[in-house]
Amino acid sequence: MNKIKSLAVALILVAFAFVGCSKKADKPVDSVQINGVSVDMPKLQRTFSTETNPEIQKVMFDLDQGFRYGDYAKALAAAEELSIKTELNDDEKKVTTDVVEQLKKLPSNAPAAAPAQ
Repeated sequence: MNKIKSLAVALILVAFAFVGCSKKADKPVDSVQINGVSVDMPKLQRTFSTETNPEIQKVMFDLDQGFRYGDYAKALAAAEELSIKTELNDDEKKVTTDVVEQLKKLPSNAPAAAPAQ
């Protein structure tokens, strides 16, 4: 009888361990805030993540590097180049156009540069 109780307790503990270890998946981020402007870069990157066209991959690389390192003029130029590609589908065009408009707002919202000493 003692072995049955011990086995039952062990099974209950194992069941609770599996229930307690489940983790909810995080919702993917659709935009990032830069100087008060919401930019849909994560959404754009997910949209083109499976792209195999080398021209589009290069433009996406330039766009990502410009955005990541604060060269918003470079990022905007790459996004505008991407938006005129004829091989994009409607969803890709919409996301790209949205990002172009968001990137246009960044230089005007950038903080003032520190004065030279």
